[in-house]
Amino acid sequence: MLVSPAEPEPLRKLGTVSSVTEKYGADFIILSPLFGRVGVQRKEIRDLVASLHDGRVEREIWQQKGLDQAIWLIEGNLQWTQDGQSLLSETRLTYTKTNHLGVILSLLSNGCWVLNSASLQDSIVLLSSLNRWLMKKKHTSLLRRPSASRQIAGDLTDQRIHVMQGFNGFGYEKAKAVVEYFKGLPFVMLVDLTEVAGVGPRLDKAVREVLGD
Repeated sequence: MLVSPAEPEPLRKLGTVSSVTEKYGADFIILSPLFGRVGVQRKEIRDLVASLHDGRVEREIWQQKGLDQAIWLIEGNLQWTQDGQSLLSETRLTYTKTNHLGVILSLLSNGCWVLNSASLQDSIVLLSSLNRWLMKKKHTSLLRRPSASRQIAGDLTDQRIHVMQGFNGFGYEKAKAVVEYFKGLPFVMLVDLTEVAGVGPRLDKAVREVLGD
């Protein structure tokens, strides 16, 4: 992880200090094997409000076009009056609940991910976890086979993948590869599953034993 020299010392310890981050409108740069060049712009809430008023946010969003993925980390807890005015201390800049929602929606509409942290210490923990997550080569934990009682009806391809995941050794990716290769479930003629990349004789044998072949 590359860290901007402008970041506080506790955050600089997370990686290698480099001014390269500023070229991309970010405070942190992570080279992810899955997502590419990922930049994180950390904004303490008071700094976010000031940046909106002086034009820094617009400039940073433009600079982030050079990233494969931009992430905005908004740090701090916001409190509001009953009429939606911010209770930020040490600032006279106007900022309302409506303003804040507009900022979040605008960032999302520009393809940015938006994260929140409560404090500097919270940001340190979050950025460390984010770095580990981004360095993974794949993310399929949400694609695991659900229990039958919780399965949500999908198209036929999804249902066939679900059936294949019922065989030992077949996670989401192998099951999907089999269904796509044979354009459906291969059980009518029970073809040789080893034709599919990543499926060896042991898995092919396991399926045949279940089906009584």
